[in-house]
Amino acid sequence: MKITQDLCDKCVDVLTDDGYNASVVECEPKQYAVYIDSVWDSALQNATSFRLHDEDIIYHASHFG
Repeated sequence: MKITQDLCDKCVDVLTDDGYNASVVECEPKQYAVYIDSVWDSALQNATSFRLHDEDIIYHASHFG
C-alpha cells in the first residue's frame, strides 16, 4: 500500500486525539511520513522525534481513523 498524504493525515488525527504530538512530513515529492514529535529521553535529557514505519501508519489510519 502506498503511503499517501490522506493516509498520513488520518494517522496524525488518531495520534493527536490520543494526546501525542504528531506531524506529517513530505520527505520527497509525493512521499509522506508521520513523525511523533517531542518524545522525551530521560537519559539524554532532551526531546526527539521519531518516524513511524509505514506499517504503523497504515495500522493507525485504518483501525482507528
